[in-house]
Amino acid sequence: MSLRPAGGRYGSTGEPLLGRSASMPVNALRGDPPLVDRLFSSPLDQYKRFGKRPVAMAINVLLALITLAVAVEFINVNVRHASQSLRHFYGVLVASSDSPKENGGLHNRQKLIDSETDLAHSLVRLATSSVTLAESATNDYQFIGSPMQDGALTLMVVVGDLNEPVLLTLPNATTFDSVRASLDDDPEFSILGQYHFSSLMVPMKVHDTQYRDERFCLEWSLMPTFAENGSGQLALQLPYHVRSCAGVHLRLWAVVGLWSMLACGIASALVSLCSLRYRLGVVRKFLKDSSVQDKVTVMNMWLVFSLVGNAVQIVSVVYAFLVERPDIYTHLNLFGFSAAFALVSLVQYLAHFRSLYILYSTLAHGIPQILKFLVGVLPVYLSFVVCAVCLFGFHSHWFVSLGDSSNALFSLLNGDQIHDTFTNLKDVSVLGSRLFLYSFLALFIYVVLNIFITIAEDAFFTVKFMQEGAGPITNLPHYRHRVPAASLLHQNNEEISRMPKSVTLYRHRASDPLLKKLVAVDGEGSSSGCHGVTASHDEASTSAGGDASPVQQCDLQAQVAVLMRQSVEMQDQIRKLSEALLTRRNCPVAVD
Repeated sequence: MSLRPAGGRYGSTGEPLLGRSASMPVNALRGDPPLVDRLFSSPLDQYKRFGKRPVAMAINVLLALITLAVAVEFINVNVRHASQSLRHFYGVLVASSDSPKENGGLHNRQKLIDSETDLAHSLVRLATSSVTLAESATNDYQFIGSPMQDGALTLMVVVGDLNEPVLLTLPNATTFDSVRASLDDDPEFSILGQYHFSSLMVPMKVHDTQYRDERFCLEWSLMPTFAENGSGQLALQLPYHVRSCAGVHLRLWAVVGLWSMLACGIASALVSLCSLRYRLGVVRKFLKDSSVQDKVTVMNMWLVFSLVGNAVQIVSVVYAFLVERPDIYTHLNLFGFSAAFALVSLVQYLAHFRSLYILYSTLAHGIPQILKFLVGVLPVYLSFVVCAVCLFGFHSHWFVSLGDSSNALFSLLNGDQIHDTFTNLKDVSVLGSRLFLYSFLALFIYVVLNIFITIAEDAFFTVKFMQEGAGPITNLPHYRHRVPAASLLHQNNEEISRMPKSVTLYRHRASDPLLKKLVAVDGEGSSSGCHGVTASHDEASTSAGGDASPVQQCDLQAQVAVLMRQSVEMQDQIRKLSEALLTRRNCPVAVD
């Protein structure tokens, strides 16, 4: 009995209303796709069999190409320019050398400042940076807001838990003796000399343009900061904020690309919303009693993913047009995520090609098992992390904190820096450090890492077996015979074999109960299927020698599928019996 209603979403004839195009020739319309084909078949297959144009796929492919081109344009404009300028700022403001002779006493980011002499040298270097900052081979740097006013250096000091910084003016900041005298004798600067502050900042704003093209223009808000590390020492950092200059116009083709990206993003969102509305109607009318997994399968979470990507793409275009001085990081992040969403959305069309989609199916089957395994391993890993800090934290900066220790051990378990770690810990207890490292490497490289790989391999073979359906199981390795997919594939073989062959092709995307319900909704089955009629075995055998009707051909296909699956099961039984015989031969015979 057909579950299709007489009206509503379907036509009065019980046929799905799939929105035929009026411009399409009548002979191109081979018929509306059945429900199961519309939900799970590829857009190209629907166009080939039913004349339904792949509009959504064309829009998404075009959107991915345009978004990628726009992202590349903004990457070329901003990233290389900003990266070169940032390296220059670090080289001038935060010297890369440990030698005070080379960097004027300003230590690098890794070395801590632990004396008044180092702090005085660092402040003098920052005071004179207004001269050296303009030295660049390709870019022109000009101070919008200089930290130097009449030889005095402007400082922002955060004391204790105060949120608002205190403004100080350090006179004669370009000479070391004057700065050192101020730190020692002036009560106003006593908090600096004794390190009684949380952070010390030197604010400056820089206008950054390229010599060849003024459209490459950025505005930097630099904030060299001396931050207290909790041990009475100072670490030099360089926080910054970068924006695009006001009045900089985009290239013509970039503007065209942004408008095209906006149009395609809106069109893709509308198509996804229409598809979600249709699928939601199918779930509400026909799948009320189905499992949550089947409902999620019909709803197709790829559509939700595409909608999220469309929202990000629309926001990125609006931000590019409406914000006069956009933040460069926000700009690049929006376009980067827009391109990522657009490209990943194309993966949904690979699901119709089993060999191309096997990576994503393997991840879907393997990630839950991998997460369970990681939860079990995590306590052991954390124990090694904590012990490494306690044992080696005094002797090596690789294990000075829990984060550094975790990074070092993670590199070790992946086979990186093994010799360097042994060398780095050679001055520690020889027996203790060697025993710790050998036990960690043996456990995590030889055991944990291999189990991790085995779980992923099991997921791959499970997916491969499910995709092959009733393929020869003997082609799989010996220990893969009991994969979880076997119990799923061989349930209700006779009932599944009576479904149209075109429907059974979707078993790698939907469960058997869901497919049976959708076939029942279609009534007599898909237009290219078996129409739900089964001939007897004698009639099928009689028609095998001559011209068989479509019904008889379909029944023959069903019987062949059953025989193939039975053959697979027999091969499995033969293998088990052979193993049992070999086991008995190796067992000693008891003598009374």
